[in-house]
Amino acid sequence: MRGALPPGVPVTVKHRAGWDEDHLDAPEFACALVEAGAAMITVHGAPAARASRGSARTPSSGACARRVPAAIPVVGNGDVRSADDYFRMRDETGCDAG
Repeated sequence: MRGALPPGVPVTVKHRAGWDEDHLDAPEFACALVEAGAAMITVHGAPAARASRGSARTPSSGACARRVPAAIPVVGNGDVRSADDYFRMRDETGCDAG
């Protein structure tokens, strides 16, 4: 995508914590996305195989926030339904937004 867009157009990516509970590779994937040119990362805390059933895992979002360069915003996603949820997500993960 980065190579297909004009230089001033940012590439943002939303992905999940991993494929399933045995493959929670969000931090590694986020780093690879940044290396490929992503300007912002959003991480949904539930793995893809579980879709939107069950609760999101905030550790996946926090691990991404700690691993990618500080200049890259990381947004935590999943189970944020109120202002209190937003502040909890941000405080627990260190994400830039939720």
